[in-house]
Amino acid sequence: DVIEREGITLLHFVPSMLQVFLAEPDVARWFAAADMAVLPYPAPHASSGALALAIAHRTPVLASAALARTCGLPDAMAFGSDAQALAVRLGELADDPAARASLVAAVDQLAAGRTWPTVARQHLSGYATNT
Repeated sequence: DVIEREGITLLHFVPSMLQVFLAEPDVARWFAAADMAVLPYPAPHASSGALALAIAHRTPVLASAALARTCGLPDAMAFGSDAQALAVRLGELADDPAARASLVAAVDQLAAGRTWPTVARQHLSGYATNT
């Protein structure tokens, strides 16, 4: 309610804080309304809950090169390691509708590989090769 009432258009928070600002049913609505999820993790050690949420809600993603490598994201979703590199990449996307569309397509492709049946098949395959 506060976000809408105050007309806030840019939010910066960590995924574990989402429920402080948004009721869980509103998370999908906010991700769907977002033009882009920007994840500038400088030194990730694992995947990202915010990345999983963005993919699940089909929100285009720009991730730090380090996070992109850690999570196996396509190069189109990565930006350099500093604010200037992010600014340049956002400017390119603002000027190029085809580049924005390629990010949407990349997220759709990632989401297709994260359905419960696909994940179950991957787990079964992993167990089969390790036994």
